[in-house]
Amino acid sequence: MTEEEQFAACDAYEGNTMIAFSSKDLAMRYVLHRKRQMPELHGLIACREDTRTNTGLCVIWRDPVKAEELPERMANCLWLLEEILAGRKAWPVPGKVEELWSGGFKP
Repeated sequence: MTEEEQFAACDAYEGNTMIAFSSKDLAMRYVLHRKRQMPELHGLIACREDTRTNTGLCVIWRDPVKAEELPERMANCLWLLEEILAGRKAWPVPGKVEELWSGGFKP
């Protein structure tokens, strides 16, 4: 699966979406892709990366958020990051787009 195909698969999800990437570089390329695809989106990017063990793992809130939503969305990203690091949620697989988790999370 090419990077563009991966990004298109991420774009296909509707509504509030967090995405876990295997690297921050890939996550930032996705943010740029999303901005090119949807230039009308404005706001801040909620992102948390693993700086404790330096795995490269990075979780973003897919769409830009308003400033007043940023602390909550950063906390959401940190929650998913910690769940993955603890082994309670699946790790992202480079080159694949898989749903890590759905249901129950009501932002």
